[in-house]
Amino acid sequence: MSKKTSSKWFFAGYLGVAVTMAALASLYGSKHVQDLYEQQTREDLEVRARLCSKQIIELLQQDETQAVDDLCKELGKVAGTRITAIRPSGKVVGDTDEDPDKMENHSDRPEIQQALKSALKNSTGVGHSTRNSATLEKTLMYVAVAVPKGNAPVAVVRASIPITTVHDRLAAVAQAFLIVALLTALLIAVAIPWFSIRFTPVAKDAK
Repeated sequence: MSKKTSSKWFFAGYLGVAVTMAALASLYGSKHVQDLYEQQTREDLEVRARLCSKQIIELLQQDETQAVDDLCKELGKVAGTRITAIRPSGKVVGDTDEDPDKMENHSDRPEIQQALKSALKNSTGVGHSTRNSATLEKTLMYVAVAVPKGNAPVAVVRASIPITTVHDRLAAVAQAFLIVALLTALLIAVAIPWFSIRFTPVAKDAK
């Protein structure tokens, strides 16, 4: 095998390794960012639920259920988030998108059960899940916060957003990582021949 052919194979192999490493780094980085973003989204939904809970509890204590529903609709539209107020029994008393009187009992919803169990154990009182909404026929990310009064929760305030919103943002992040990986591979493809030509000594003709 000639030296020129050997150099070509060396370049192809080096480039292949570099592209593979760039692709793996892109996949790892994208997955890491996805996990962080989903966690951040859950924390953000928890904050929104807690911010709404004080006003909702005050209205529930006054038995102003219609005002609770009006508040959920108002706050939800402002925050771009579906806000739902639920009694510990599972009865919905307020919701951003729907008439609570027409909604099913929510006592079997996993995020509600988690939040109530957590509150009874004097823990965070938070539950979360990602599942299909029977009401909206969409997949949503839910975060529920049980609001205590004394030793027992008096209501659960839940915040949720369509998972498509999360996926669209994550797709944009993954695309950005892929572009970086491709640009890295392109830079390597250009740089290797340049360095090879610049720093490889030219053999002198034998006399």
